[in-house]
Amino acid sequence: EVIDKSKLYTNWDFYYTNVRRQVGNTTMAAYEASLGRPTSTNYPLVNLLMAAEADFFIGALGSTWCYLIDAMRNTGGKVMAGYLSVNKDRFW
Repeated sequence: EVIDKSKLYTNWDFYYTNVRRQVGNTTMAAYEASLGRPTSTNYPLVNLLMAAEADFFIGALGSTWCYLIDAMRNTGGKVMAGYLSVNKDRFW
């Protein structure tokens, strides 16, 4: 639904990876096995690189992964690019 709604913003380009998400009480081992080794290895790195290159990012700075993305953006010349933190207590 979110991806479909993003198409309404014709002046913006949205990028995403089309990988099935982990849901319910599926263990990480079972989830990664269901994706297969190439996908479970490559898609997180692709997501990281796409996020680091983004002109705007929405994330939770309380998450180590989102903090890493923000740090990569800051050191890669995107220090003035937009970042919306969904954590009310973390705005740095």
